[in-house]
Amino acid sequence: KRPAAGSTAPSPTLATAPSDVFSLGATLFAAVEGTSPFGTADNPLLVLRRAAAGDLLPIHRAGPLTPVLSALLRHDPVKRPDAAGAWQMLQELAATLTDGDKLDSF
Repeated sequence: KRPAAGSTAPSPTLATAPSDVFSLGATLFAAVEGTSPFGTADNPLLVLRRAAAGDLLPIHRAGPLTPVLSALLRHDPVKRPDAAGAWQMLQELAATLTDGDKLDSF
């Protein structure tokens, strides 16, 4: 099954570790921002074009998750963290949050 246009990594769409990290970032972005990191369009080719160009929507609602999303969604796959690095970033963020922060800051 092909990935949805809005969660496609700007790198080749083969299943690779960097594209999986990007997809994690795209999923988290959608959960927090309410849309794909490339937005929506009536024409899915427009969304794919945005993905290929790395043309991301701005992050507005992610609060302390913003630096993590920015890292996971880097256009250059070499500059994205690997899966272990993504896990570490999320663990470090989780350790800084209190129960109230987890909901209130987003």
